[in-house]
Amino acid sequence: MTNSNLRTEGYASGDRSRQDILDSALHLFARDGINAVSMRSIAQAAGQANVSATQYYFGGKRNLVSAILENIYGHLAPIRKEALDKVVKEVAPNDPDYIRDVLNAGFAPHVALLAEGQWGQDAIKFTARLVWEAGPDVRKELISTFNNDANRIVELLQKALPDVPAKTLQLRFMFSLTNLIHGLADLEILEDSPFGPLVNDLGQQASELAYSFMDYVVGGITQAAPNNVTTQTAT
Repeated sequence: MTNSNLRTEGYASGDRSRQDILDSALHLFARDGINAVSMRSIAQAAGQANVSATQYYFGGKRNLVSAILENIYGHLAPIRKEALDKVVKEVAPNDPDYIRDVLNAGFAPHVALLAEGQWGQDAIKFTARLVWEAGPDVRKELISTFNNDANRIVELLQKALPDVPAKTLQLRFMFSLTNLIHGLADLEILEDSPFGPLVNDLGQQASELAYSFMDYVVGGITQAAPNNVTTQTAT
C-alpha cells in the first residue's frame, strides 16, 4: 500500500521498499493496534517477498514506530511553525483574535489531517494509539517531539493571559492537547451520537470541526483562574 501523502525526507528517492513498509505499518498500527501487529504482517502488507525486510530497514518494531512518528511530525512541524510565525508577526497579544489565532496555529495542522485521506486519518489514530498502548519510553518520545512547539504556544498564550498562572495555563494546554489527540481519533462517534449524526463526512467537514474545536479550547484556556484554587505539581 503506497500513499503519496507519506513524507520520506532524508531517504533515498528510489527506496520504494522502505516507504512501502512505513506506509503499510502506519495503516496496520492505526487499524489494529501497535501491539497486535507483527513485523511479518507489515512486510506482507507492503508486498515484500522477504519477510525480514522490516528488520533489515528498521531493526525492530520500536525503531519502526519512531520512524513513523518522525514522519508525521516532519509533516506537521513546518506547517505549525509557519502559522505561529505569522501570528507573531501579524497579531498583537491584545488583539481579540490573538488567543484563538495562536491555538489555531498550534492545533489546526493536526485537525487538517482529517482531510488528507487515508494517510491523514491513519496518522491521527496512530498518534492516539501511541498514548494508549505504547510504553513510557515511546510516550516520552511522542511528547518530546512536541516539546518545543508546546512551550512556544504556551509562552505566546501567556502574553495575552498574564493573570493566569503558568502551571494553570500549562495544565489547560495539556487538557486541550489530550482532547485533540483522542477526540480526533474517536470522531466516528459524531456520526452516531446520542443526538443523531452530527457530521456526515469527517474529511469534508474538517474545517467546520476545527472551528468548533477552537471554540471549545479557547473557552477553556481563557477562563479566569479561581482565586481559591492553586495548581500544584506532584511531589
